Amino acid sequence: MDKILESTQNKIIELEETRRQQKYSIFLNEIAEQTKSEFIAGEVIIHSPASLIHIDANISLTTMLKLHVEKYKLGWLASEKALVKMKKSDNDFEPDICFFSKEKSNTFNSKTCQFPPPDLAIEIVSKSSKKRDREIKFRDYARHNVAEYWIIEPNNREIEQYYLEKQGKYILAKKWHEAEIITSIEIKNLKIPIDAIFFYDALDEYLFGEYRKNIKDIENKIIKEQISSKEKDLRLQEKDVKLKENELKLKENDLKLKEKDYIIKQLKKQLKSKL
Repeated sequence: MDKILESTQNKIIELEETRRQQKYSIFLNEIAEQTKSEFIAGEVIIHSPASLIHIDANISLTTMLKLHVEKYKLGWLASEKALVKMKKSDNDFEPDICFFSKEKSNTFNSKTCQFPPPDLAIEIVSKSSKKRDREIKFRDYARHNVAEYWIIEPNNREIEQYYLEKQGKYILAKKWHEAEIITSIEIKNLKIPIDAIFFYDALDEYLFGEYRKNIKDIENKIIKEQISSKEKDLRLQEKDVKLKENELKLKENDLKLKEKDYIIKQLKKQLKSKL
């Protein structure tokens, strides 16, 4: 009887594993490439359409992070469709945004479509994803040594920033709010105004403020050089006018001398005639 029960249990386990593999195959080959989806605890999770504030926050943050990572050649940044394999739990996640250090990203090529756990994972919370982001992914990212984890609450415009302690558990570094500047732990020298994630004016200033200042400085320098050049031209023209004036004066003096010379000659003639 025990052998029959054990055999039955083994068959059930085998059947469940076969079904899981079938689901996973469908997920990888038919679903994952076409839509934002994840494979969690043996189930395919299709993400609901994102809200406008979620999409805007994602685009703004991705833009700032991508520019910084590429500018300083720090690694590789992905948004939305990077399939991250969590081998210890057999889960596959697609973080909203994730960063891979240069050491990891150097192993990728143009055909890489499954990625290791990142160095920084960012999830933008929605109603449907809240439990996964705060519980399942929270535990799994820590278990797979994802060194930094941001949970963004777009409706509250705040970011919870976590870092990994030695025991493999997340510690809250800080909860960031509007008008503050978040500093990344894993992305070197990255400082981003929270407002720039949620407000266009702040994003515009972050992306183009310094650039515009530099352009203005260059324009002012060019204008000063042009003014300086015109001033030099004017000074040369003034010198030229003065030289011409001096030439005229010399000519006038020469004429006066000639007139005097002529008068003297006439007087001499008159004297001679009288004598």
